[in-house]
Formats: sequence, C-alpha cells, structure tokens
Amino acid sequence: MDHGILPSQTLVQTFEADREQGKRGHLLAGDWVAEYAVAVLVINDAFPPAEIHENAADVFTVLEGSAMVTLGGTLVNPRAVKPGEIQGDTLEGGETKEVHVGDVISIPKGVPHQLETRGGHAAFLITKINHTV
Repeated sequence: MDHGILPSQTLVQTFEADREQGKRGHLLAGDWVAEYAVAVLVINDAFPPAEIHENAADVFTVLEGSAMVTLGGTLVNPRAVKPGEIQGDTLEGGETKEVHVGDVISIPKGVPHQLETRGGHAAFLITKINHTV
C-alpha cells in the first residue's frame, strides 16, 4: 500500500487472529527499511529482547491489552542483529512504566527500549520512521 486508509477492521482482525506466544510484527503499509513502516505488533506472554534502533524512530499506540515498557538505560549483553539494530537481553537503568489501551509511546532513534507482557497480551500500532533513507 503506497498510500490510503487502513480501516480499523483491518487492525482488529490482524491482532485478534494472533494469539500465539511470542512477539510478531504484521506490516500494513510502507516497508521496514524504506522511509516508513506502519505495522501491528503483537506480544503474547513474552519478554522479547531490548532494542536500540540507530536510524529509526518508533511511535507505538496501544490497541489492546497492557504491557510494561522500559525506556532508556543500557543494553545488557548487546549484539548487532542487523544493520542499525542492536539487541540485548534486557535493559539496566531504564525507566519502566505500564501502558494501557490508548497510550502512545514515543521512541526517538538511539533510545534503548523493551516491551514485556509476561502472563498477558498487548497489541500495538507502530509507525516507524527511518532516518537513513
């Protein structure tokens, strides 16, 4: 989809169909490595690795459920997983808060972040803005 409207039904169908344990992204528009991407991210009963995007900013809107979000701090056991993305086991020294439906999380490029839903579920609408294009 180059441009257009993403109906709310499309978003709801995407995250309601995904109830398997783990973290998965469902691309809806754009491209992960182009100027921007719009996606639904679903995290079910998981504690995914912490991340830093060196060249991309993320904006997350909570669509369903709740999650713990840690922003800032330092990656523990950092490793490059692809150009411009570093992951770590967890974050040390960041600020952790619980987010709920309707909350918006702004993550500028270079800011360490981690989401977790151990024992729960959350679905997010993500807008990713790449700064290298």
